[in-house]
Amino acid sequence: MMSCRGVLGFWLVFLSYMVCCTVAWNGLSRNDFPEGFIFGTASSAYQYEGAYNEGGRGASIWDTFSHKKGVDEFSNSSLSLNQSLNDTTRVQYHHDYLQYLVKAIRENADVRGYFVWSLLDNFEWILGYSVRFGLYFVDFKTLMRYPKTFAEWFIRMLLKGN
Repeated sequence: MMSCRGVLGFWLVFLSYMVCCTVAWNGLSRNDFPEGFIFGTASSAYQYEGAYNEGGRGASIWDTFSHKKGVDEFSNSSLSLNQSLNDTTRVQYHHDYLQYLVKAIRENADVRGYFVWSLLDNFEWILGYSVRFGLYFVDFKTLMRYPKTFAEWFIRMLLKGN
C-alpha cells in the first residue's frame, strides 16, 4: 500500500507533466510551510461531513486535515472553454487563504495540512452539475478534463523552491 506522501508525490509529478505553469501570483512557495506539511486535493470522497464515527468508519484523511473550503461558481454554458478555465477568483482566494495560514503557523497554530476541494468539477447531491469547484474543468458532455488557472498556480506554488 502506498503511503499518503507517496500518493501525494505521485499526483504532484503527474500534474506537473499535465500542466504548463503560466500563472504569476507570487509570494508563496512550499518552503513557507513546515517540514512534513501535507498538501493534497480531494477527488471524490467517502465522506459524511461531521459524521466520522457513524457506522464505526473512523476519521478519514478528509476528517483529519480539511473541511470544505474554497470557491464555487455556477456552471455557465455560455462561456467559452478558455473563459471557463480562467478562474482567477479561485486563485486569489487560495493564495490569500494560504498566506494567512502561513501567518497562523508562524504564530504557533497547529496546522498540518491543506487539502483543496476538489480535484475535479463534480456532481453535488443538492445542486447537481450546476456548480463547479475543481482544479480541473470537466466537460460533462465529453468527460474531457482541462486544467484551470488555479491548477497551474497550485502546482507552481508547490514546486517553487524545490
